[in-house]
Amino acid sequence: MSNVACEISRASRQRYPFKESAIALPDSVCSTMSSVQDTKIDITYLSVEGENNRSVFLLCLNFNIPHHSQTNQTQFQQILSDLSRFLSLHFLPNNQVTFQVTAAYYLKNRNTDEERLWTGSFFPGNRVSLSGPYFQVFDPQNFQQKLQSYTSPQNVQRNLVWNHLPTEWNFLGLASFIVNCQVTVDENHEFFRTFDLGANNGRRRNRRHLTLLHPW
Repeated sequence: MSNVACEISRASRQRYPFKESAIALPDSVCSTMSSVQDTKIDITYLSVEGENNRSVFLLCLNFNIPHHSQTNQTQFQQILSDLSRFLSLHFLPNNQVTFQVTAAYYLKNRNTDEERLWTGSFFPGNRVSLSGPYFQVFDPQNFQQKLQSYTSPQNVQRNLVWNHLPTEWNFLGLASFIVNCQVTVDENHEFFRTFDLGANNGRRRNRRHLTLLHPW
């Protein structure tokens, strides 16, 4: 697919630690961008048709949490708390947020010793997810508890080790956890103004993208 350039205004750079990047979106519009070692949010959106032909937008927010941050549980819990607070602050109670937890991970070819960094699904028709096949509704009351469960070593082992599948690629290790969040908003939503996205600023496009580095 074609790349989508990250566009950031001068005013926004002064307010938030943005990082510019170009992205290539995989099988969904949500993806990991820039470095998997960054604790960050990658944000993009696209126009969708709402009820009565109303103009609405699907916001995709990918929270990338490097695996190494899990070695410090205090830091890891703070990141999860910040993630929950970000979603609550910008979207609740008026917009429903849904989420799914996936990963970026390293693979090694057992025949050639080649290594690859992979994001999302490795097998066609078998979407890799640490939280089940469907998006779930975000609830700040139990969100951190769910993320703790989904990112546990036992859950990672269960979902990312495919000894029973016919492939020469073996799971080598995690690079990062990716919390994919989606929310539908109208074109006048405050989120667009807060982060200088172009849904309602005269520069309308089907997709726009920016990256926010942690802390959010």
